[in-house]
Amino acid sequence: MFRKYLTILMFLLSPYLVFAQASSGEIQYPDTLDLKQTLQIGIENNRNLKKAVLDETKAKYNRDEIRGAGLPQLSAYGQYNNFIDVFPQAVPGDPGDIEVISLGVPQSLKAGFELSQLIYSNSYLIGLKAAKTGEEFYRVRKISFMKCPRAT
Repeated sequence: MFRKYLTILMFLLSPYLVFAQASSGEIQYPDTLDLKQTLQIGIENNRNLKKAVLDETKAKYNRDEIRGAGLPQLSAYGQYNNFIDVFPQAVPGDPGDIEVISLGVPQSLKAGFELSQLIYSNSYLIGLKAAKTGEEFYRVRKISFMKCPRAT
């Protein structure tokens, strides 16, 4: 029984399976290629080269992030409080009399800015040099892949 339904299902789905093999985004190349075109296509589609380009970009962003840590840092803060009920306090007033007053303010506002600057940090300088060296390494790696795509 199961085989019967499976066979019927395969016949019904077979046209969809045939169309699933077609690719609309396929790249069309000419029938004949010379050596220069072949190498150009190989370099454009080299995964190691694409990875080397992405690694170089990542190293550049990493260096910029480390450099940004040494730039002046500006931060701002603010706080607003609205006290709905200001609690009353009983204080002695005239002899034998107690006065009720409310101590405090119904609203308060606090704001400020903070500016900080890194003056000298040996670890910052070492990190900056390491990031620059890493970026150079990835740049050389990309150039080597462009010259000799077979290198891994």
